[in-house]
Amino acid sequence: MFLAAFILFIELLSAIFSHLGFGQISQLLYSIYCTATKNEKFEQRSASVKKIRSLRNEIRLVSSVDEFSKWAKLKRKLDAELKKHETLNSELGIQRSSFEISANVALRALIYLVRFFFLTYYYRTPAFYLPSAWSYPFAYFLSLPASPYGSVSTATWSFVCYRVCSSLISSLNSSFPATVPNPIPQSKSKLN
Repeated sequence: MFLAAFILFIELLSAIFSHLGFGQISQLLYSIYCTATKNEKFEQRSASVKKIRSLRNEIRLVSSVDEFSKWAKLKRKLDAELKKHETLNSELGIQRSSFEISANVALRALIYLVRFFFLTYYYRTPAFYLPSAWSYPFAYFLSLPASPYGSVSTATWSFVCYRVCSSLISSLNSSFPATVPNPIPQSKSKLN
């Protein structure tokens, strides 16, 4: 019974990953990775965003006509910080893309290799036995490819579990759709 439960768990995990998308899971793993490892470039970008915001607030407070030298100095600092921010963003984008590709490949390999291993290693092992009265006309087909007659093979059990889990997830998704909040319309202020 452990084998049947483990195959059910693997197929449920596979169906969830397929439904959510391996790309979404890779993005989640990347954000967890950045926060867990205290990525230096990620922290530099956060500091750069804070500095850009503060410089923009300072520029708004300074009149470009009355205090031109101070305004120009702040503008140069802002431009330099924006350039630094763009380079950090491009470096982080490259790093994120490579991480997501690697995580995507690793997740797919893990799911499919575990599934392949269990289906080949337990090729002739039945997942479980059914009473003969329950499965009489279909007993031969349930035991394919190599399990004893009257049992459910691991391949058949894996196929059924994946189909049922996928159907269950898609029906739950259609029953409880993800709601996206409508943006609050902003009133347009008239300039006088």
